[in-house]
Amino acid sequence: MIAHPPVSGETASLVAWLHQQALIGASVEAILEGLCAEALALGLELDRAVVAYLVFHPQFDGMTFTWTRDTGRAERQAATQPDIRRLPSPFLHMQTTGTEELRFRLNDRGSSLPFPLLSHLRSLGFTDYFAFFQPFGSSADPTLGPICRPGPSCVKA
Repeated sequence: MIAHPPVSGETASLVAWLHQQALIGASVEAILEGLCAEALALGLELDRAVVAYLVFHPQFDGMTFTWTRDTGRAERQAATQPDIRRLPSPFLHMQTTGTEELRFRLNDRGSSLPFPLLSHLRSLGFTDYFAFFQPFGSSADPTLGPICRPGPSCVKA
């Protein structure tokens, strides 16, 4: 589990802002864009931020919101299970193992990287990668059970 120190000063104002956005029902895009703008204003050298999560939806299985400093905008993308499982990724690794934090230095061109995404980011000039995962529930790799009462007409998810 990630240890969180008490928040104070500028961090406290950022946390208060996040709480306010949740209370007013702001969209994920608006929250990510605002959070990144606030982080930049606090001096964090942020170039890219991603929020991703799995969903229970009939047409897709995951949502990804990617913000870049170049555009200042967060873009939404849906993903299906084949999309998610096609290439090994830090997100899938964290989801399936319960790993809560990953960090990779990308500026050492001689080091090998465990995920194609990291090699791609390195090729774009990124120098550092940090990810954290907040699991929901007790399972690192949730599986869906029956979506009805057990019986002959029950459809397994």
